[in-house]
Amino acid sequence: MKKTVAFRKEKKNKSMLMITMLVMAALCVVVYAGGRPKILEKERLQSEIAVLQAQLASEQARTDELRELEVYTQTKKYAEEVAKEVLGYVYDGEVIFRLDD
Repeated sequence: MKKTVAFRKEKKNKSMLMITMLVMAALCVVVYAGGRPKILEKERLQSEIAVLQAQLASEQARTDELRELEVYTQTKKYAEEVAKEVLGYVYDGEVIFRLDD
């Protein structure tokens, strides 16, 4: 009788161990499956951040160029260039030569 009870306990312990291992394996699969999309999302977001940082650098360079242009357009030299090229103005005493086509 003692041998039968011990055998049942041993069999019950093995069954519990197998059930526990199956539950742990299932839990690992669920955790991995749940975490994988988050890893992919993180990688996608990191690549998007890199693209946006490159765009930001490009826009900052463009902003710097526009500021330089703004400063240049407020100079006397720029006003003279516009007056000569666009409006055709000249200083007194300047001679303009035109080629006839």
